[in-house]
Amino acid sequence: MRFTKTGCTSFFRLKCLILKNFLLTALICLLAINDIFPQENKQGSSMIPFKTVASPMFGKDIIINSSPEQNQRNVAVCSAYNGWLFSIYTYIDSLSNFPFYAILKSVDNGLTWEVLLDSPIGNADTELKSISIITLGDSESNLKVFFSGVLTYLSAPTGDGFVIRMNGITGALEAQIFTEPYANEIALACNNSYSIINSDSSILGILYSKYSLAADSLIIQSSDDGGITLNHKKIISVTSEKFHKVSLSFGRCPSYPAGNFFALWEEQSSYGVSLGHIYSAHTFPSYYNSFTNPIKLDSINPTDFGRCNNPSIACQFNNVDNDSANMTEIVLFDRYDNSSQKFNIRGYYNLQAINHNHFNNLMVSDSLDNNLQPDIIYNLFDSTFIITYFDSTTLKLPFIKNKFNLKFPNQWNIVSNGYNDSNNISSPFPKIRVGPNLVDGLNVWNGTNSLGKGMSLFDSPSNTWTGQAESSYGIHGININTYPNPCNNELIFEIGLEETINLKIDLFSLEGKYLGSVTNQVYPRGSNKIIANVSALSTGSYYYIVKMENSHAIGKFMIVR
Repeated sequence: MRFTKTGCTSFFRLKCLILKNFLLTALICLLAINDIFPQENKQGSSMIPFKTVASPMFGKDIIINSSPEQNQRNVAVCSAYNGWLFSIYTYIDSLSNFPFYAILKSVDNGLTWEVLLDSPIGNADTELKSISIITLGDSESNLKVFFSGVLTYLSAPTGDGFVIRMNGITGALEAQIFTEPYANEIALACNNSYSIINSDSSILGILYSKYSLAADSLIIQSSDDGGITLNHKKIISVTSEKFHKVSLSFGRCPSYPAGNFFALWEEQSSYGVSLGHIYSAHTFPSYYNSFTNPIKLDSINPTDFGRCNNPSIACQFNNVDNDSANMTEIVLFDRYDNSSQKFNIRGYYNLQAINHNHFNNLMVSDSLDNNLQPDIIYNLFDSTFIITYFDSTTLKLPFIKNKFNLKFPNQWNIVSNGYNDSNNISSPFPKIRVGPNLVDGLNVWNGTNSLGKGMSLFDSPSNTWTGQAESSYGIHGININTYPNPCNNELIFEIGLEETINLKIDLFSLEGKYLGSVTNQVYPRGSNKIIANVSALSTGSYYYIVKMENSHAIGKFMIVR
């Protein structure tokens, strides 16, 4: 085709007009999205701010329980279906010299904490270690909190393992569902509110090691009735060496909908030895079956062999297979380098975790700093793995993440180089978890107070708080909880108001498309329950905006069917 001079000019004008319209449309879209998802969450940290490059993340470190006389250690955290947070830590009472444990609850996303239980256990010759906490249940009628530990004797390397069930609503202790003499380490895992084939209730797994003079045993017991009874027991491994730290995760994907437990542990030549080997195994074909033959992971890379400790594991659990039509598993551990005399975080990942031992090297921290104490969790809401650890050189706690398909396994997105405000830490052992209201993760760790004693601290990428909460209703006179999350046909908003006010709740897709209004009316002071019918929406992630007179709050929810 030939273009005349006039034709070329017209063509040029047409291109300019198209470009002008495109830029105008893009500007309108950007303005619309900015109106829907503003740069800053004006409502405050009791809700999830929409994250942009300019958005604040990780607010002020929050002391879970300000008791300067307590030397708090072994802090752990978990989240319930309705967004409530539960935390546990231990300390030695200065008068009796007895070990104590304290359990606390937060209903405002970690801003404030209420002590539910502060109780002694054991006697002056014992101490608590291997602490875990987890919740099961999807309603007020079945919300349970489970916490575990090992009460060790100072004169012996082992002690008594236990798991206690607590009512998540009242805080009352219901039963000690598990006890095991000569236990050394213990870990908990559950099915993360996903319905599982062959079970109408929640799945709980208890992994523990048991000492014997002849040979140590690694055992798992599980419950498929919401932690009421333990009805499955399997021996995973027996060794003439000694089991040390154990880690447990639950995995699930559409190709393997029954779900599986994945166990990780370290073996050392004897008690008191700091380094050893890392092993992994998982149930097959489903969570209540026997375990596969253990794999010695540190034998994959000669530089790791026999130089490892402190393992941590996480597995994918969602309604989407990974790119290998399978499930992704990641294991992490401390690896000691003899030449530099420093620790670094090493790991392996397996994209065919159910039926193949295709473990690949994973680099997490490759700096010259001394890095150790990793913890990892799978985040259902954006299909990522999140990692935290302790950089003892800079005295920082990094926060990094990567997509579950690990197309770039050694390129981790750095969310924060160090979310802790205070550098007064020596053995923080940071823990990371996720929850319905804090979908970016929640972190706890042990710091040191002005008296030189341990204190338990909390922070989250969703926390933009920089001061004290003004009331039990939160910073701006409103407290919002949404559940269940993930949901199916209904999403419930529990909204506490300090004064009578007009509320408008709108739903949007992740792309910012308006999907409809839940309500737009005046609500009275106090607690209000609003039910959103989301049965017409397909499986996926969405946002809601709660609009008030001069402010708004943004949250994320997920639909799973």
